[in-house]
Amino acid sequence: MITGYILRRSETDYVINCDAQGNGGYNVVPKEVDPYNAYTIAQIEAYLAEHPEHLLGAEAIEAERQRQQELSSLKAYLADTDYIYPKCLELALDVDVVYADVVAQRKLARTRIQELEAST
Repeated sequence: MITGYILRRSETDYVINCDAQGNGGYNVVPKEVDPYNAYTIAQIEAYLAEHPEHLLGAEAIEAERQRQQELSSLKAYLADTDYIYPKCLELALDVDVVYADVVAQRKLARTRIQELEAST
């Protein structure tokens, strides 16, 4: 059963049921190359004709990689700046005054993370 994305590596080489980055999956090649394949190339092409949204291109894989990289970077920024809250609490400082720029950047980072996570 085909449930994930399909990556076309060539006209006679597909990877089915991979994730959005093209990882994992089951390789499908012509029966002459691997007679034990569960699917034929014709079955994969017929499925793609009905479900073109499942075909991953190099552009889609690169866009997903960039999205994941941006998410990681933003989450690392939040983790790296978490110290400001306990520090201000211990010293009885107003975080919104002492670290106004960092607080504003953190808000922007959280907003962007929500946008990126909603786009999956």
